[in-house]
Amino acid sequence: MPLQIRDPRAHDLAAELAGRMQRKLGKARKVTLTDAVIQALEDALNRDEAATPVLDRVRALQERLSAFPKTGEVADKAFMDDLSGEH
Repeated sequence: MPLQIRDPRAHDLAAELAGRMQRKLGKARKVTLTDAVIQALEDALNRDEAATPVLDRVRALQERLSAFPKTGEVADKAFMDDLSGEH
């Protein structure tokens, strides 16, 4: 089934991507607009599958941070006082 791109912007973007792909591949074979669109769609789907939801990333960060030992208020104040030069 042939691909018809009626939107001029979509056509221009597909042509630009096809040109970039062609430069990377060399003259081994011609890269068509269909090839470019398929590659772009596959890349988008792969990125979507690989994306970790923000909540999961935050939870992982919280777990890493909670693994550090608690220093307590006195130690934190002493550290800050030392940094600022106050004793």
